Amino acid sequence: MGMTFNGRKCKERDSCAAACINTLMDRDDCPHFFDGDGSDAVSAWNALRQWMRSKGKDLVFFPYVNDPRPRMQELNPDAHYMLIYDTDNDTHAAIFKGSERVFDPAWISAPIKGAIGGTHWLVGVIVDYIP
Repeated sequence: MGMTFNGRKCKERDSCAAACINTLMDRDDCPHFFDGDGSDAVSAWNALRQWMRSKGKDLVFFPYVNDPRPRMQELNPDAHYMLIYDTDNDTHAAIFKGSERVFDPAWISAPIKGAIGGTHWLVGVIVDYIP
């Protein structure tokens, strides 16, 4: 897909998470923390959050059992957020505004299959980090 968001496109070697973070934070230097096989996702997310904290930001996740897009459209129609979900191939991250996908760093079509592992969706929001 390789959509653009505010004139930005993800770099060739970005992971979807790094591309979304770079885009939402208007940066180009978010490191790649994920190995692609999901074997240590918790450590990768923690490392990403530590990097973000060094930049004065943090990433907060809100889990949803059901698809959060209708609720986000209802309550936060103008808010940009990162949505983590499953595609046919893997777990993926893209940026949404309300219920619309506005930035997808996938280089090929990555249709939304549903909840991660069939159990939950994650809405990620960037906030200021206050130690």
